[in-house]
Amino acid sequence: MTGPQSTQPKRRRLSLSKAQRETAAGIELLSLCEAVTEDGRISDDEIGLLRGWADHHADCDLPAHEYIAATITKVLADGVISDFERAEVYAAIETVLPPDLRRVARSRRRDAEAADDKERRRDDPLDYFDFMVAGVGHEGRSRTIAAHVHPRDVAFLVRDAGNMYSRNAVQVVIGTGESIGWVPERDVEPIAHALDRGAKVRAHIKKVLADGRYPIPVIVGELYGAEATLEIPETPVLVKRRPTKETDSSIGLIVVLGFVGLIVVSLLALMSSR
Repeated sequence: MTGPQSTQPKRRRLSLSKAQRETAAGIELLSLCEAVTEDGRISDDEIGLLRGWADHHADCDLPAHEYIAATITKVLADGVISDFERAEVYAAIETVLPPDLRRVARSRRRDAEAADDKERRRDDPLDYFDFMVAGVGHEGRSRTIAAHVHPRDVAFLVRDAGNMYSRNAVQVVIGTGESIGWVPERDVEPIAHALDRGAKVRAHIKKVLADGRYPIPVIVGELYGAEATLEIPETPVLVKRRPTKETDSSIGLIVVLGFVGLIVVSLLALMSSR
C-alpha cells in the first residue's frame, strides 16, 4: 500500500539549473548577478540593469526570470527604492543563483553588512566615566576651581605618561589650560589605556561640590575610538603652574619634618651606642 499523496502543488525551483545556466538568458543573468554582487551591495543603477535584463528576456520561460522580474516590479512600484527593498533584490539574486555562486554572493553581502555596521557604530561611545577630581587641595588648584570652574564647562583629560607617581596619570584641565587635578587612581586605568590608543574624549563639569574644605569638581563624559568623526574641542595649551604660598608652605613642612626625623634618628643612634 502506498501512503496518501500530498495535494500541495510542488514548489518550482528558482535557482538556475545546469541546463538553464547554458542558455543565452541564463548566461547573461549569471554574468549580471556576479557583477552586481561583487561588493556585497546593490545600487539603484544595478537594479536598473536587472530590470533591463528582465525586459529584454520577457519571453523566456526561466523561473528565475519570473521571480527577478516580479521582485523588481514590486520594488519600483512607488518610484522610491529603500534600503529594505535593495536587500529584497539582493536576496532574490541569491535565490536564483546556483549553490556555488550563491555562497560567494552571500559571503560578500555579510562582509558588506559587517563593514556597514562598523561604520554606523564608529561614533558610539566606547565607555563612560563619572568621577570626582583628585588632588584639588594642592598647588593652588582650589583657587582656580573657585574662580574659573562652573557646571557644564568643558573639561579636558590630558595623559601624563611620564608621571613619577603613577604610570596611568591623567590630568583634568579646563579651557584656560590650567590643571585642576587628576583622575582618581580607582577610575584612571581604563581612561589612560584608551587615551594611549588614541581615544577621543568628551567631558564636562557635572557639578562642583562645595561643602568640604576644598571645592571638588565632578567630571562626566565619554570615550570614543580614534576613528570617531565627532567634533571634539581642541585641548588647550597647558599652563605651567607657578609655585604658590600653599606650595611653599607644603615644601616647608616637608623640610621641617625631614629635619625632625633626622634629629630623632641621631638621638636613637646616640642612645643605642651607650
